[in-house]
Amino acid sequence: MKPLRINLRGKRYTVRHCKLPRSVDGEFDADAKVLAVNERLTHRAHLDTVVHETLHACLPDAAEEAINETACDIARLLWRLGYRRCEV
Repeated sequence: MKPLRINLRGKRYTVRHCKLPRSVDGEFDADAKVLAVNERLTHRAHLDTVVHETLHACLPDAAEEAINETACDIARLLWRLGYRRCEV
């Protein structure tokens, strides 16, 4: 999947799907403005990870516990509403 460029709170970021270590779902690099998502994730884990890393970009001062809890809640809601990842 090719990188996606997005704007979040007035800043331009790149979302990349790549092979990360199996123990890592995603990473956020504020300096490089990159959200990396492990391409091996299941659809539901992918949704949670994208939301999680996006929250890091939007709320850089938020505590990790708040990011985790909020990302899980948002991902659960989107999943229940039927949002699924489409392979492009």
